[in-house]
Amino acid sequence: MKGISIKDIAKQAGVSPTTVSFVLNGKGREKRISEQVSKKILKLAAKLKYKPNQLARGLRTGKTKTIGLIVEDIANHFFASGGRSG
Repeated sequence: MKGISIKDIAKQAGVSPTTVSFVLNGKGREKRISEQVSKKILKLAAKLKYKPNQLARGLRTGKTKTIGLIVEDIANHFFASGGRSG
């Protein structure tokens, strides 16, 4: 199932996706978006259980919050048993 997007919220709120983005990122007041519109967007986001797309956020911010792990060979008994060979 596809998650709720900013575009979905924008369509239901009758505003642009950019406006929704500003409100959800806490820049509504800075961008002079009315309190009434901001509340409407936040209420809709909560109702629809909106969760930001972490991949898209990572592309925008350059921070993925992911940890990489490199293991030489998990099939090798030495690595699979935690370094003990027997």
